[in-house]
Amino acid sequence: MKKHAVAAASFVILVGSAGAAAAHHTTAQYDGQHPVELKAVVKEFEPANPHMLLTVISGGKTLVIEGQSVNNLFRMGYRRGMINVGDNITINFSPLKPGMEGYAGLFRTVTLADGRVIGTRGPGGGGGGAAGAAAAPAKAAPAK
Repeated sequence: MKKHAVAAASFVILVGSAGAAAAHHTTAQYDGQHPVELKAVVKEFEPANPHMLLTVISGGKTLVIEGQSVNNLFRMGYRRGMINVGDNITINFSPLKPGMEGYAGLFRTVTLADGRVIGTRGPGGGGGGAAGAAAAPAKAAPAK
């Protein structure tokens, strides 16, 4: 009987944690169909796992953009030292949907001052390949 109770408890924990892990890795809270592109200044950049965070200032507002893991960021063209505090960049991201909780957006691309591009314009801002070519064009935010 004790074995059955332990097995049942283990199953409940496993099933419950699987849902939490799936929710953690979803991008459903971001609007991949209406990307935003902004000129910004890098305030902080944390290329760390499990997700990189890029804090920028644009139009007097501070935005925190969530990104992929460092491994995925590397595959998208990032190399250490390419993004630094104070850099002028153009960032393209999938914005947070109204009423959702999370960061301001999901990273798609960063265009550096020298014209190099890191990232992809694929759906949801992840991955790469052919999906990037088919993505909707970004809407530039109005200048303030």
